Amino acid sequence: MSFQDLGSIGEFIAAIATLGTLIYLATQIRQNTESIRSTAEFNVSQTMSDWASRARSDSDVLRIYDQAAVDPGSLNDDEARKFLWFICELFLIFEGHYHLYSKGDITTDSWRAKSDLLVGLLKNPLVRGWWDDRSAPFSDTFFTYIESIKHGDSGWGNKPIVK
Repeated sequence: MSFQDLGSIGEFIAAIATLGTLIYLATQIRQNTESIRSTAEFNVSQTMSDWASRARSDSDVLRIYDQAAVDPGSLNDDEARKFLWFICELFLIFEGHYHLYSKGDITTDSWRAKSDLLVGLLKNPLVRGWWDDRSAPFSDTFFTYIESIKHGDSGWGNKPIVK
């Protein structure tokens, strides 16, 4: 066996080792991506749970939220302000969720539930007026998204579909 034959065998073994390394790295990247998505989904649930917990623990906020849902015009100025701060917090939470969704870190199903809630909230005249006044510092991409769903576009066409 010549040195050239040994060199060819060495190159073949190196190619097999390189292929094995690439397969291993692809598997690790896939597992890491799934882990990131799982963590993001958990964090989304946790932020929603924290928000709901604050509502449950404050009977005044819960009463105002329920009253605003039924008859927003019956709220006095102080109640309307509390309600809108509570809604602003929810929209800020959802802005973070939207950015996770647009990067593919949370699933379409997870985001769709939040988006549907936003659509419902925007039907409330207090919320719609607050949004139209652009009273909070939202990113341009989130603002554009909300404007599109506010005007009846589902908003799903330009977003990644994550399984």
